[in-house]
Formats: sequence, C-alpha cells, structure tokens
Amino acid sequence: EELKTAILKIARKAGARSPEDLFRLPVDRVFTIKGMGTVVTGTIWSGSIELDDTVTILPVNRSVRVKGIQVHSEDKNRASAGSRVAMALSGISREEIERGSTALGTDDWFPSMMVDVFVTYLSRNTRPLESRTRIRFHLATQEVMGRVVLLEKKRLAEGDSGYAQIRLEKPVVTRRGDHFVVRSYSPVTTIGGGIILVPFAPKHLAADRRGLEFLETVRSGKTHEIIESVVREAGYRGYPGRRLPVDTGVGPGITGTTLEGLMRRGVILDYKGKLFHRAIAEEMRGKVLSGLETYHRENPLQRGVKREELRYRIQGVFSGDLLDGVLARLMEEGVVEVAEGEVKLASHRIVLRDSMGEMAETLLTLLSREPLSPPDLGKLSAAMGLGKGKVLELLSALQKIGRVVKVEESIWIVAEGMEMAGHRVEEYLRKNGKGSASELREFLNVSRKYAIPILEHLDRMGVTYRKGDYRYLKG
Repeated sequence: EELKTAILKIARKAGARSPEDLFRLPVDRVFTIKGMGTVVTGTIWSGSIELDDTVTILPVNRSVRVKGIQVHSEDKNRASAGSRVAMALSGISREEIERGSTALGTDDWFPSMMVDVFVTYLSRNTRPLESRTRIRFHLATQEVMGRVVLLEKKRLAEGDSGYAQIRLEKPVVTRRGDHFVVRSYSPVTTIGGGIILVPFAPKHLAADRRGLEFLETVRSGKTHEIIESVVREAGYRGYPGRRLPVDTGVGPGITGTTLEGLMRRGVILDYKGKLFHRAIAEEMRGKVLSGLETYHRENPLQRGVKREELRYRIQGVFSGDLLDGVLARLMEEGVVEVAEGEVKLASHRIVLRDSMGEMAETLLTLLSREPLSPPDLGKLSAAMGLGKGKVLELLSALQKIGRVVKVEESIWIVAEGMEMAGHRVEEYLRKNGKGSASELREFLNVSRKYAIPILEHLDRMGVTYRKGDYRYLKG
C-alpha cells in the first residue's frame, strides 16, 4: 500500500505529457508474427505515433514504416506517451533490432558514447566511488558497460552527488533530463543513479569552472537559460537548432517559442540554419576586423583579401556560415566592403607614398607619352630598371585606384587614354553606323597590336559589340 501511495503521489506531480513532443519508444521486446513481420513492444516515453508514420531505429539508424499499432491487444490508428504499445514495422528484420534499441520519430537524435550527468552515489554503499570505476549503465531498456569519470573530485563519498561523464562501451540514445541507474560491475548491485545533462558530450579531461557552470545551468536553469548555454557552448562551430528539444529535454513548441524570443533580443543569431551566441559573433567580428587591418598594413597596394585567405588568417576551427554572417552584418553597417571576391575595410584606400609614389609617377609618365601605344611590360621594366614583378605590382595598384586600365596581359593604358579611345570610337560609329577593326584602327591611328586589345576591351565594357567583321554601338 505504501508503494502504491508513493507511485500515485509521483504520478500526480508528473502532469500530462504533450503528444506534440518528440516520439520516442525504448524497445523492450522484438519478435516476428506471420503476416505482420517484425514487431517491437515498449512504453512510449514521449510524443505520439500514427499508422504509416516513419520512425528511425537507433543505433542501427534504419528508417522504417509503422504498418500496425496495438495498445493492450487492440488495433489503434494512434498511440501517445504513456501507452504500452506493440508496433509492426515494415522494411527491417528481427535480427537488426534488439532490446535496448530505440524507435524515434525524427532524425534529431544521435547515439552517443559519452554523456555528461549529475550522479548520486547511494549512502548505503560501503566505500567511496573512485573516478574511472567500471559500471553498468541502465537507461530505459538500455544496459551498457562503461566507466564513470568524476569531474569535480577523484572520488565520491557515500551519499554524495556530483558532476560526471559516463564513457560507454556501446552507443546509447539519451535526452537531457532522462533518469538512469548505475549498478556495480561485480557483484551486480545498484550503487546510484542520476540525470542526463548533455546527451552527446565531448570528452573531458577535467571540468574547469566554466564547464561546471555550464553543467549547473543545464541541470537547474530555466528553458531560455539552457538554450542560451547550449548554443554558447557550441562556440564557433555553431549549433543545429533542430536538436534543441533533445538537448534541453523540452518539447519543440516551447523550445521554438523560447528561441524566437532570444533571437528577437539579439542574444542568439541564425546564420544559414546554424545558431550562434552573440558573444561568439562579436569575437568573430573582432577577428575579422583585426585580420583585415593586418592585411591592409602588410599589403598597402592590394585592394582587399580573398575570402579564402581571410579565413586562413583567422586561426582556429569555425563555421564558414559564421564568417559569412559576420561579413554580411559588417557590410550592412558599412564597415566592410566585398567586391569581386575580395574583402576590404570600407576605410581602406590604396595610397602610393614616398618611393612607391615616385615610381608610380614615373610609370604614369612613361605610359602617357603615347597613351594609345604605350610601352609593353618588358619595355616598362627596362625603362624603370625594375623587375617585371615590381612593375606589375605598381600597375595593379594604379589599376585599383582607376589610374590605368589593363587591356591585355602585357598592355596597360592610362585611364585618360582609354577614355579618349572610347570617345573616338563612339564618335566614328555614330557617324558611320558600323566599323571594321581596320577602319577603327586607322581612325585611332594605332597599330593592330594595340587596336584589337582596345576594341575588345570596349566590347567587354559594353560600349560596343561585335557582329561578324563589324562593331556597333551598344544600346
């Protein structure tokens, strides 16, 4: 009678389970029935299931169709949390499922070999629990061998509780808030139990203060605090928002509404479906601006840096979606500009100072002597007594500030000369309607070596277009 009273008291406190939660059925039996195929039985822990729904069986990761549902031997079209059910599954054999498998309604669950927990060591034990003790881990219908690694101390005294990581020998399916039982390896006796905090945990060498604060928030925090913490913990990699119901232990409706509120307040940002905490985005913003400042300082003659190189300069592992999102925000603010695949600070200008400025002026003088028939790269290099690489660097810088135009690999024309050529070609075509390459060459009074590159450049710029042997004004 005392046991019944205790069970009823707990049941009243538990409240109703939402049918809109994630469907989850730990399998306790599996068998075959002629005409029905593979059948699994168990108690639905959360959510609901309907006839012809698709479920995923973990850890084998097989998607199958539910072709039959029975509750207490009666055929049903639907069953909800708390129901004891038998489900006939299509497309999977008896040998692929075992006691301890889990049937799930979405793909948002992942089997894990490590879980972070809050564990209580029973007071009736006769000796402390040492870190790395081998144990038997029981959750739902799963029983797996593993080791308990204490995160705050080397041992747990009888009756004490603490944070730990359980490292398992086979993967298990868990959810934040799940209760588990710990039994000793030998002799097999119950020595404690606890609650799942992090269902898919990274390996911890030891928990630092920040790590313990995170676990404390996940254990005792409100839903919005837990969501903020798990997203913050994901760091630069980003967090897949669809996993929130598993990692928070709260249904999709509540997590969705709570997440929307956090995003409205700017606490959490969504970049291409991945969630990032604003603190992480601010850190990345600082890295981007610092990287651009360094690049401009080291490469004053370059307009900007390629995205790939910027990513390389920002050391560490991070999501490309985070970088793209931060760059987009900086562009909206007018702090950064992106053109032709190059990223630059909006304030950056190519300025040719001191000796570089003097060399640039010499180069412009050489190009301006015969603006439509300038010396090619080789002659410029010889005339200035500089290597071709240095001359190219100067020409590239002058091109980026609009002083010269590259019309062919080794031919560069001053901007004023190119503008003059455009006006003259436009004048000729307005008067004559069309012009051949030879006619336009004669009108420009240049050799074919320069005429063809100039005319092709005007085609690319949309001033003219070629049809057959003639060119016409565009538009």
